[in-house]
Amino acid sequence: MHTNLTKVGGKWAIEVIGGPDEETLVKTFDAREDATNWVRRANIGQVDAPVLKKKGEAKAKPAKKAKTVKK
Repeated sequence: MHTNLTKVGGKWAIEVIGGPDEETLVKTFDAREDATNWVRRANIGQVDAPVLKKKGEAKAKPAKKAKTVKK
């Protein structure tokens, strides 16, 4: 897992990059300290490290609403 810290507008963004066959995950924070602390905690196992999806993997479809029948 490789991370990049960048500033996007007024927020700080962490890009979590895996292998060439995995999608990049972007996580945003209000403060730079929060972002760097999250990276440190993920690296030492204090928070769950993100699981990156494989590229081209099927995305979950939203559940369809049940139709109501009027009598």
